[in-house]
Amino acid sequence: MEIKQEKRLTDFFKALANPWRLRIIELLSQKEYSVAELCEILKKTEPVMSRHLNRLRLGGILEYKDEGAKHKYYINKKNAESILSAARAQLFR
Repeated sequence: MEIKQEKRLTDFFKALANPWRLRIIELLSQKEYSVAELCEILKKTEPVMSRHLNRLRLGGILEYKDEGAKHKYYINKKNAESILSAARAQLFR
């Protein structure tokens, strides 16, 4: 495995290694949310939420789109959805 591939894989698993980030993933698997909406739902401050979202984005799990002054976050289906589904199936059978 090349170093670049190892880094991407490491970033992906680091992104999953936090219970709050798993909650964020579950919410975003339902629909898109802004930082403010996620803060309200999960009762976290914007700086804390932004750090979690950034880690998930660096891990290739999330992407965002600009909607005016807000970012709307969503699951990166190409990179994450099938892997997350396989993990759920394996762990919760």
